Amino acid sequence: MDRLLILESVWDKEMGVLGEHCVFLGVEKNAILLKTDSSVVANEIVFKSKQTIRNLNKYFRTPWVKYLKIVNKF
Repeated sequence: MDRLLILESVWDKEMGVLGEHCVFLGVEKNAILLKTDSSVVANEIVFKSKQTIRNLNKYFRTPWVKYLKIVNKF
């Protein structure tokens, strides 16, 4: 549960402008679930996913985020 609090507190900083176009839905195992407002944003998030995951994991003692998952329905 502590991981989720940390993740929520750094999410906007790490996502930057893209964060305005996606909604953080939660965590499923080692994946962050996202809903985007367009396919363009989804593609950009996928393109930058390795760097984003690296940046998010630096806030945790043990890296646990393995991938970002874009969902169409929730």
